[in-house]
Amino acid sequence: IAQTVSEAILVFQVLRDQRLLSSVVWPFCIVGCLAQPEQQPSFRDLFTMAEATEGTLAEAYRVMEECWKARKSRTSDCDWVSVMNERGDYVLLR
Repeated sequence: IAQTVSEAILVFQVLRDQRLLSSVVWPFCIVGCLAQPEQQPSFRDLFTMAEATEGTLAEAYRVMEECWKARKSRTSDCDWVSVMNERGDYVLLR
């Protein structure tokens, strides 16, 4: 999984404009939720370059951050589904 996440990061980085990430919210969020701690800064950088302070991309990024945080604090793995269920907000289904 880590290798696939690394490959996806490269694809996201070669977009001519990171604001285009708003067109691929679903894969950005799902792959980001699977990122290992050493890969997470790449997703943070991509999100920053996308300049999305609100909207679906921003919400999806918050799901990623919550998933990463939950993975550190829980005894079981956490995924995007459980985070969205806890939030009661199904941002990727909009």
